[in-house]
Amino acid sequence: MTDGTPAVREQSSGQPDGSRSAANSSPSPQHPAGEPLADKIRSAIVSGDLAPGQRLIEIDLMSRYGTARAAVRQALTQLQVERVVESRVHYGARVRSITSAEAAEIIEVLASVQPLITGIAAHTADDADIQNLARASDRLSFAMRTTDRASIARAAWGLQRAVTRATHRQTLIGLVDNLTAVLACWRVSGPCAPAHSGLRAHIGFVDALMHRDAQTAASIAPQALVALHSALR
Repeated sequence: MTDGTPAVREQSSGQPDGSRSAANSSPSPQHPAGEPLADKIRSAIVSGDLAPGQRLIEIDLMSRYGTARAAVRQALTQLQVERVVESRVHYGARVRSITSAEAAEIIEVLASVQPLITGIAAHTADDADIQNLARASDRLSFAMRTTDRASIARAAWGLQRAVTRATHRQTLIGLVDNLTAVLACWRVSGPCAPAHSGLRAHIGFVDALMHRDAQTAASIAPQALVALHSALR
């Protein structure tokens, strides 16, 4: 080591400035029994329980999720492949921290598939999906009132996942889960304009989707994602 950073097994005794360990994070919400560990860690990153740049210490993750070291290492390896986690020799694993330019590329991809996602979801969403969409939309509305960029981003990525889950298409769900997890590695902070048009459009497309108006939802959604990136950067 060249910068005096402790090795992974020594990290529990202290964290560098601006960093925290998984053990010091708020407990994660309950997950369905049998959910893969990589999915649990990915969800914690999207929700903000694990922040961009945060160290992922194996023993802390073992305690947090009640699992063995081998399972933790396997999950972290999978998340490295997905570009959600990065690892360096002697320094251990961290949640990635991406640039605004990389976030813009991901949002461009999401915007391109958004008409497909919303078109399917408008026809396949069941009552439980509609309730999940309503809750996700409410969380985004609340975050918008706080004007806090980080809160708005977490709520927006959570809403994107809720919309995609309403399609009941596992390929789409897996794709969007991975992309939103990488987006959650985009470190945003500070205030955001409370009445930004992109944020209002995000709510509008969900309202259209909840009323099963696929055409309106599909026409609004891509612009809402692009405008959201503009508001958050």
